[in-house]
Parts: sequence; structure tokens; C-alpha cells
Amino acid sequence: MQIIYRLWAVLLLVGGIAGGAFAQTRVSGKVVDALNNEPVIGASISVVNEKTGTLTDADGNFVLEVKELPTTLQVNFIGYREQQIDVYDSSEPVVVALSEATDVLQEVVVVGYGVQKRRELTSAISTVNKEILQQTPPSVEGALAGSVAGLNVSVTSGQPGASSTIRIRGGNSITGGNEPLYVIDGFIVYNDVTANRTDAGGSDATLDPLSFVNPADIESIEVLKDVSATAIYGTRGANGVIIITTKKGKRGKDQINYRATFGWQSIHKKMEFLNADEWTDLYNEIRRDEGTPELQLASPENGLGYDWQDAALRTGFTQEHQLSIIGGDEHSRYSLSGNYKKQDGIIIGTDLKRYGGRFSYDRDLFEKLRVGITASSAYSQLNGLRNVNGNNNPNTWISAITTAPIISIYDADGGFNYEPNELTTVSYNGKVPNAISDLKNVKTLTENTRLLSIVYVEYQLLNDLTLKADIGLDLSNTRQSNYAPSYTSLGADKKGVASIGHKSVYTWQTEYTVNYNHVFNEVHSLSALAGYTAQRTDKRGSSASSYGFANDATGYNDLAGGETANPPTSESYTSTLSSVLGRINYSFDQRYNATVTLRADGSSRFAEGHKWGYFPSVGFSWNLDREPYIHFGKGISYLKLRFSAGVVGNQEIGDHQYIANVIPELYYFNDQPVTAYVVNNPPNPDLKWETTSSYNVGLNTGFLDGRINVTFDAYYKKTNDLLLNVPIEGVTGFSSALRNVGSVSNKGLELEISSTLIENKQWKWNASLNLATNKNRVESLGNADYFLPSFEGVGTLQYMTPLIVKRGEPLGTFYGYKFAGIVQKDEDISKLPAQTTETLAPGVVKYQDVNNDGVVNEQDRTVLGNSQPKFTGGFNTTLNYHNWDLFIALHGSYGNKLFNTLRARFEKTSTSYNSLKSVADRWTEDNPTNTIGKASNSTSIVSDDRYVEDASFLKVRNITLGYTLPLKQITQNSKLRIFVSLQNFFTLTGYSGYDPESNRNGVDESSGLYQGVDFGTYPSAKNIQFGLNLTL
Repeated sequence: MQIIYRLWAVLLLVGGIAGGAFAQTRVSGKVVDALNNEPVIGASISVVNEKTGTLTDADGNFVLEVKELPTTLQVNFIGYREQQIDVYDSSEPVVVALSEATDVLQEVVVVGYGVQKRRELTSAISTVNKEILQQTPPSVEGALAGSVAGLNVSVTSGQPGASSTIRIRGGNSITGGNEPLYVIDGFIVYNDVTANRTDAGGSDATLDPLSFVNPADIESIEVLKDVSATAIYGTRGANGVIIITTKKGKRGKDQINYRATFGWQSIHKKMEFLNADEWTDLYNEIRRDEGTPELQLASPENGLGYDWQDAALRTGFTQEHQLSIIGGDEHSRYSLSGNYKKQDGIIIGTDLKRYGGRFSYDRDLFEKLRVGITASSAYSQLNGLRNVNGNNNPNTWISAITTAPIISIYDADGGFNYEPNELTTVSYNGKVPNAISDLKNVKTLTENTRLLSIVYVEYQLLNDLTLKADIGLDLSNTRQSNYAPSYTSLGADKKGVASIGHKSVYTWQTEYTVNYNHVFNEVHSLSALAGYTAQRTDKRGSSASSYGFANDATGYNDLAGGETANPPTSESYTSTLSSVLGRINYSFDQRYNATVTLRADGSSRFAEGHKWGYFPSVGFSWNLDREPYIHFGKGISYLKLRFSAGVVGNQEIGDHQYIANVIPELYYFNDQPVTAYVVNNPPNPDLKWETTSSYNVGLNTGFLDGRINVTFDAYYKKTNDLLLNVPIEGVTGFSSALRNVGSVSNKGLELEISSTLIENKQWKWNASLNLATNKNRVESLGNADYFLPSFEGVGTLQYMTPLIVKRGEPLGTFYGYKFAGIVQKDEDISKLPAQTTETLAPGVVKYQDVNNDGVVNEQDRTVLGNSQPKFTGGFNTTLNYHNWDLFIALHGSYGNKLFNTLRARFEKTSTSYNSLKSVADRWTEDNPTNTIGKASNSTSIVSDDRYVEDASFLKVRNITLGYTLPLKQITQNSKLRIFVSLQNFFTLTGYSGYDPESNRNGVDESSGLYQGVDFGTYPSAKNIQFGLNLTL
């Protein structure tokens, strides 16, 4: 590469000679980065008012012949401030220290199907701080959490490798998808969590579909929020768009980078349960009140008993290794990387392994013809919790921690205790299953192999006209394997249960685009985009299961070994999307900017006559600082106003919803199984797109020469023609049908502030802050005023139904009774309204008679709050001092609530399972408390406002301290960075559950219907990591 730079220098020098220079003086020097003193390769050095110039070589050095001294050199390089240096003497080399440019409006931003200068943008686009990406977050979701105003990340599980739920500016759909669209190196990916689920079921958490993207490979992340930015994606842009660009090779010296991290993680917070003495008192109290004192237990020898929660937990070891090689020459660029991750979960029996690799290559075959390929692949293996959805136990984790503390976990020999005990009601072959054994021995394995690749050809037909064609594929294969041995609670009654499921999702994408860019008369900038794109997605799935195994040796690897086989299942779906798109950008003197887009989408998910949707948008911006008659002074660097409006759509409703689907059902006649085919849903050929109309006004401004940058946005959007299952006439044979009847609105404000507080040779201090508020509201449900989302098959929740979708209220609204205290011993029950929930008596919970009709029943259930936060925000800062660096990231939410189902379930008492520590302060005649009712075996359980808790929080996501050691004895740019990182170590919250970000409902964590319910979520972990990063 040094030869190339010197050739450039020779050519430029020859040009200078040809210009008429005769007496020459040689000036030499070096260009370095002002912050880290590293060489700047390829910087342009020229003599002011002359044609003489050169480029710096691979070590940042340059040599230049000038006519005479003194002279003035001009130094330029992309991303740095231009600098002019006066040279009076050539006897010593000139050292030029360049500082990073802070004019953010001159940055190039990745937008849909192209790039654009930030100064000419008309849309609301946020860029994830590059300093966050440099810390290599654990996942894509980890990079987004708290980084962008208006983007919320909800944790569905603390399980390693589990997926999260992401919302940009609130939820738009009730039953359709609300996840944003991802564009990864130009390939459109919808983050469909069902792609990694099979009919074999079993896993309590879904493997993150984006886990194949290695955060260390990410170059940039742009979040497209308003319709001016997202309308180019048409039907798939309603929920926002996240553009992920991975690292590419660089022209110049090859670079090798190795990063390794090692760490330990443990539970962030434990719940407190009754100890053996407390639980025995509770048990005996219930028996006395029931009139069966003969069943009372003796006082335990060990008053504290056995801590099943502690036995289920461990300190998990994590390690990750990443190796990358990048480089290139004047014609090509390449990047190659590989990574390995092993993470032990904090609950025994859970872990994650992932192997990944990525390859990128671009080459200029000719002056105007470029080709390239990018391919990413990963294999992920997740051992997770087993989903149970029992009345008391949603998964094997909750089964373990709520086991009565008087029961021994291990036997005298140190093995698991399977012996019957005082509480045993059912045993199998004289043995009782052990919940800790279940965690360790019930196998719930999810494996996924993912390959995403895209190949492109780009030809510059004219100086201003570029043609591009690309073809890509996204291949995902998932296998779920489950086995519950005969000695576990899930397999004991059937002598072992095994199941295996497969699902493949193959997506093909082709795109053809034409880009035109031209500047007329140096002030009129015009760019136009036209294109055609098509996607085809094929889904295939199958599952099989059996039970009754002679032994547990083969597990799920020999389904034929089971005495009884369950009916197998299979599925096959194909969907297509064809699109025509166009966009025109115009800018006058970078002062007045306009964007117009139009996209037409044709989807196979809708019937003829409704297949095509048309989605236009317009955007305008005005850079007031470019106006010759407006002078802000030195304090204000720039000021831009923006406005956008348009319509986008949502097609994420599932396949074949508009036709009548026929499914097999198994019936028995004379004890013989017979398969019949029945219509599962009524057809509706009138189904059409959910459409979102959106409006946005925004402001961008900077202060103090761009050291402080502020972005403010206000928006309103309304989604119409929501797809809902509405009641229909019974004579049709169906109770409901899918119709376009509802509407939902979102409106909010967003603020982002970034600043460079200090910047000199010794110190650099950057900080950024974002705040957002969003108000979600259900505007219409057709002819209905409300409906209750069904939790059918989800244990406790199917009886409590704690959520309501109600006109005038936001999604995630809680519904239940209002707690009115505990009936006291001297209280006159005859003066209290009767209750259908539970017969009134001293110690029984009482509820408000909301409608004042003299009885407490279903009609007294009312709205109890909602899960929507009033404000969300994030803060991150980076401080550099010489070779030291410190990074801190915080994330917070205020005003959001959670329904703590775990507390509601286990502040109920029982003679079968343990209860929370708070139950020790229950009502008794001697302790007439007014918060928790008396001990009983009552099965009555309802939702009430005691369990709707404030889940506001402030989390310190990351604190990283690093030191960089130069290794110039190896190469000029070699260095070693060592660091220590604390992740999720500190949380400030009043929520009594494991994690205020929890969102496990047992139905569908990605659905807008079921947000805000916490029932058995895998606890979050705090992590300490040590690492090194070697660059050669």
C-alpha cells in the first residue's frame, strides 16, 4: 500500500511541476489523530493556492515539493476537521494533529436503499452511538436498549440467547406484528419470533432470531422512525425500520483483531420465601382452621429448612472469542470474522452456545463495474427452561423455587431426594419427582442454523446514473428436542415423554434499483431512486412425539422406543411480496430540502382485489442557518426544521388468513381413533392491509461549533383497519371471524442531546442523553367497547384474565377488582356487599363495590392502570484520558406498571407449595393486618390492584474501564486493550418481582395483546467481565 500512496504522490508532484514550478523545496511530515496520536492513512496534503499535493502513506508520513518557504499546507481527511499549517522551515518534519469533525449535518446517513447527507434529511432518523457499538454489547437488542429516543426494549426472559420485544413509537397493531423491520446489509429481515418455534413446543423462551448477528461485526445502526424514512419499505415500515450495516474491508494496510472476554454472572435479585418454621406454622394453621388438627406437622429439626431457590441457582461462567481480518487494495476490500460464545445460565440446566462467521468482499472489476458479496452464518444451541403452564407453576423454575422448604433436596448420599414425604399425595414406583432434578434432567434443546447472504452487481452507466442488482437468501433451520425422563414430574405418569420438531424458513430476495444523483449550477441537488423488489418465503414444519419408554437411555433420539405415539403434525406455507418503489430528493443550496416517496406492494396474504397497497410520503426540511438573511452568531452552529407525512402498512398477520383453513381433528368412535378434517375459520376475502397514517415535526440544532447537538421530534400516528376477531352469528358454525374493524393511535415527543464536553490531546469526554414519551390509545374496536384477551391454557392467568382491550385506553391495560382491605373479626359482615369471589368472613379479602349495586361480582372489575411508560430514557458517556477509557450507560423508564402474577399466586397460601415471605405477616386474630388475608387452601384467585405494581426503573447497563497499550514494536498501529466491565449491576426500582423489565405471559410475548404480565420470567443476571482486544 505504501507503493500506491507514493505513486499518487509522484503523480501529484508531476502535476505540480507541469504547472510551472522550477525552484523546489522538500517538506516532510506526518499526520496523526489528535486524540490517540495514531497515523492517519490517506490524508490529503496540498499547498494552498497551488495544484501541488500528495497523500499520507500507511504510516501517516508524507513528502511534498513546494515552490518556496514560507508556505501554507492544507490537510484534509474524511471525518476530520480541515486544517491549514504555515511552514517556515523544512529542516524538521511537520507534525499535523487532526481532530474529528463535529459538523454532524455533513455526516452521511444510511437510509432505505441508499445514503444521504444528514443536512439534507427530511426524516427522523437516529443513529446508535458508535461508542456503544465499540463496547460490543451482548446482542443487537442490547445495543438498542436505552440508546435511541422512542425505542423500547422489553426483556421476555433473562435466559441466555432469549428474544426481546422491541417497539418504536408504541404498538400499532392489536393482533398483528408490532416488531420493527430489520435491514441487514440490504437484506430485509422481519424479526418473526415464531420462526424459531416448532410444534414440539417445550421451551419456555424463544431463541432470539437475531442472535446470528454478531454485535462485534456491526459498523453502524440507524433507526428510521417517521414515515418519510420508512415509507420506502411500504407494508413493512409501519413499525419502524432498523438498518444494520456490518463492517467492510478497508483500502490500506491489512488489520487483524482478536477480542476475548471471560466473566461470571449471578442472579441480580432473589425473592424471599417462607423458611421451614414459618411454613410449618402456616400449614398447621390451615389444618386447624379446616378442622383436621391430626394432620398437623411437627416442628422441623432445621428451622430454616431447605432453600430450593438457592439450589436452583448458580454462578454462570461466560466466555466469548472473536477474530476478524480486514483489508483491501485499490480495487478490492475484504472482511472475514469468526466468533464463539459459551454462556452458562444462572439457573442450572440452562446455557447457550453459538458459533458464527461472516465474510464480505467487494471488488471493482472495471472502472465503473463493482461486485460484492456478504455472507453471515451462525449455529446456536439453547438449553432452556421447560414450559409447564400448570395452575401454580408456569415452568420448571417456578416449580423448583416454590417447593415446600421442609422437603430435603438431596438424600444422605448427596443424590437427589426422590423419597415420599409428609406432603406426598402421588408417587410413581414409590418415588416422588424432585424439582431440582427436573431442572437438570428435563431436556429442552433448541438448535438453529442461520445463513444470510447477499450478492450485488453495481454499474455506473453515466457519471450520475448507477444501476444495481442484488439477490439474497436467508435460510433458517430450527430443531427442538425435548425429553422428560420417567423420574421427573413431567414424565413420571407416562414413563418418559419425548418430542422433536423441525421448522425451516427460507426467504429469497431480489432487488433492482436505479439511482440518479446530480448537482445543477452548484445549488440544485437532485437524486432519484426507482426500483423493483420481490421476496418469497417458504415455511416448512413438522413434529412428532411419543411416551412410555422402557428406559431413559435414548431420550428424544429414539421416538420409536415409546409405547404410544402421538399424532404427528406438519405444516407448509408460502408467501410472496412484490414491490415497485420510487423516491425523489431535492435540495436547493442545502437550504430547502424535499423528499417524496411512493411504494406499491402486492402481498399473497390478501385476496384478489386487496393484494396491492399504495404507500406515499412527503418530507420537507429547512436549514435556517443557510439563509443569508439569518445570522445566529457563534453560539448556534445550525438549525433545521422538519415535517413529514404519509401512509405505511402492516402485512404481518400470518398466512392464509383470508381463506377457510382445513385442519385435521382426532375423534374416537368405539375407542378407535378417527381423523376428520374440519374448517378451522370462516373465509373473509375482504381482508385488507392495516394502514398507519403518520405525521412528524422535528428540529435539529447545534451549539458551540457543533459540540452540542439537539434533536427534537413530535409525532402522531393512527392505524386503521386493524384485524380483530369479532363475534359473528352462531348459525355460521363459528363464534368469531377476522375482520378489519379497529384503530389505534400513538402520539409522543422525543428529545436527543449529544455533546463533546472536553476534547484536547489529553482528555476527551462525550455524553449523550435521550428522553421520550408516548401515549397509546385504542380508538375503535368496531361495534365492541372492549374485550378480554384469552389466557386459555396458561394456568393461573386463565382464571385471572388481568388484561382488557378497551376503547379509550392504551394496550396493556390491567383489569380487575379494587382491593378494599381484609374483613376484621369485629366487622359487621351484614353491612358489607356480598362477594361472588369468596364468602366473606374474618380474614377474607374484600373488594370495592364499584357500581354500588350491593354485590361484588364481575361487573365491579375495572381498569387498574397500564403497562405503558410515561417516560423512557437513556444516558451514556465516554471519558478518555491518555490511554485510559471509561464508558457508562444508563437506561430508565418511568410510570410503567407490571402485573406481578408471581406475587398474586404465591401470596395465596397452600399446604402443597411455599409462599412468599410477605405471607408471614398474614391476617390472624392476633395479627389483624389489612394487607394479606388469612391462611387457607382456598383455590379462589382473582386479579386486583395490589398486584399492579409500579415498575419504573433506572438501570446501570454497563460500566467499562479500559487501558490501551501501544505495541509499536510489532507494527505502527498495533495495540492491546484490556478492560473490565460491569453489566446490569445496579438497578433502582420499587418493583417487588425479579426484574421490572419482565414480560412473560405464557401466550405470546411479542403480541400487543399480552404486554405487561410477569409470570415466571427467567430472572435477570448481573455480570462481571474481563477482556482483551488485540489489534495488529
